[in-house]
Amino acid sequence: MIIYAVIILQTPVAAPSPALSNPMPRRGFTETAMNVIDKTGFKYCPNCTSDIIMVHDTNAVRCGACGYTYFHNAAAAVAGLVETDKGLLFIRRASEPGLGLLDLPGGFVDHGESLEQALIRELREEIGVGVIDLRYLASFPNIYVYKDVTYHTTDVFFTCRRTDGGLPRCNHEASEIVCRDARTVKPGEVAFESSVKVLELYATTIAGKRP
Repeated sequence: MIIYAVIILQTPVAAPSPALSNPMPRRGFTETAMNVIDKTGFKYCPNCTSDIIMVHDTNAVRCGACGYTYFHNAAAAVAGLVETDKGLLFIRRASEPGLGLLDLPGGFVDHGESLEQALIRELREEIGVGVIDLRYLASFPNIYVYKDVTYHTTDVFFTCRRTDGGLPRCNHEASEIVCRDARTVKPGEVAFESSVKVLELYATTIAGKRP
């Protein structure tokens, strides 16, 4: 009897780097990975240009080649419920997202700004008014899609009053400024879900009750 021995040679495989553990690469990636990568629009690593990019935790993209990690965290934004004798000041959006719909004036918080500083700046830039008596009302999460990038935002809302009696004026972001009683504004007229929620809150707790 002849016995044949078969010897299988294996090339040693290096252990994965701890920094690159739990990879979910773009090629054949899962739905979780698809979410964060599609939201950022990344196709290559911003640091080394490798196409081996993967999800890290739930809100970050990590490069499988160099380990560079980008966290797609929520951005801070502010908006003002500017109270007048006739109602709140709204803008009608002049561009997407929400073209033609109503929006509360405001915008993103710049580096080095407090929420209050950002709101005062944004209202001056967007509708040309100064405000005082800023009072925190609520915050709500929101999604803002701009140029194929999906941003998650935390929208912070303040009530406030104008400091001057001049006419508000639009910048390029608005086609007009309108004054409306919050209780008459329908959800379908409003650009963002976070604004719909805060208007519902305002209409049921504050509108018509301030002296």
